[in-house]
Amino acid sequence: MTLGQPVEQDHVIRLTVVDPQQNLAEAATLIRTMAEIRDINVDPVQRSVSLHTTPSKIAMAEWLLEHLTKPTADAKQEYRPVLSADDITRVFLVKREMPSELNEIAVIVRTIGGIPKFFVYPPSKALAVRGTEEQIVLSEWVINRLDQPTPPQDSGIHQLLLTGSEDEVLRMFYLSDTTSPARLNEMGVQIRTGTKCQRLFAYPRLRAIVMRCNASQVKAAEQMVKAMAN
Repeated sequence: MTLGQPVEQDHVIRLTVVDPQQNLAEAATLIRTMAEIRDINVDPVQRSVSLHTTPSKIAMAEWLLEHLTKPTADAKQEYRPVLSADDITRVFLVKREMPSELNEIAVIVRTIGGIPKFFVYPPSKALAVRGTEEQIVLSEWVINRLDQPTPPQDSGIHQLLLTGSEDEVLRMFYLSDTTSPARLNEMGVQIRTGTKCQRLFAYPRLRAIVMRCNASQVKAAEQMVKAMAN
């Protein structure tokens, strides 16, 4: 052990009540990456997870396992390690039923937010993310808008201004009800090429295009969307 480093210890987390649909091994795999724990093992018979790591990582593992296997939708599920101002773990519960829908949302948010630690846990319809304060804000904004049954009815601008980055604008465009998935994807390619915005995705389920770029690129995209809609 190097002087000053936390002492690693053995710890066992036992789950007393677990939904039969929960996948403990899948949850442990997610926890291994999110909490950066190398030594973690599952005992499916005892419904337990054993790990060997530092106390701070044990605390995060306990929190994640609790909120993945027994989630509650009536409160914000967020974990902030002690003495860490800009390292946040958040679990989002979504309404999408299909794993493919969860994965699609995850790919969009992970890429647009530049968030490597962003994972899907299908048994609870959960998205788990660990990142900075701004990445968590970005994740919440995008997830809340993609996890809707229908596009919004208002005609306002759906935009989030970001700080501390050259790509400072997050924008979502909603196309008309008559826009086919093929046409939406085609428009996405044209806007990406025309604006040179690489973090841009078409989301056919809501006939939406979501992008993260600088203000001039977003303005150019807005003009292209208007021209294509006419």
